[in-house]
Amino acid sequence: MEFFMRRDELKQRAYTGIAYRGITLSINELDIYKRAVRNESKGVLNFKSFSSASRDPMIALRFATKYPPKENEKIVLFIFEIYAATPTVFSIENISYFPHEREVLILPGSLFIIDSVEENLSMNITTVHLTHWEVPVPFLTKIHQTFRCGKRRFLS
Repeated sequence: MEFFMRRDELKQRAYTGIAYRGITLSINELDIYKRAVRNESKGVLNFKSFSSASRDPMIALRFATKYPPKENEKIVLFIFEIYAATPTVFSIENISYFPHEREVLILPGSLFIIDSVEENLSMNITTVHLTHWEVPVPFLTKIHQTFRCGKRRFLS
């Protein structure tokens, strides 16, 4: 899917607030987040592709629970806290094909600090709390670094 917007239109759509993304992760992948929180300096999550989130946690959980998790998987709810307008996180609910999903689009190169990982055993849901980290790096530089990093990962 392609989209075209002027820069001033994107600025108007910059999202601040809380967004949620529900997915299933393997236990091994989830352990990476847990280790990142235990480190003295917290880990940072760098998005390498477009990611959809929702302003509604129930909608996000619906995506995570659409199919039952496999034996080695967990249901995970990412909670994104975005305190300031940024050029990499946008509210697109009123231009989306699915406005009821209250969609927030997170662009490649977005950085989030991994604040905490909490398991709710009674609900069988793990929440990962993330805070947006704005680094003054030009957007195209972030994209270039993301592609370089992804290339290294898949070629090695």
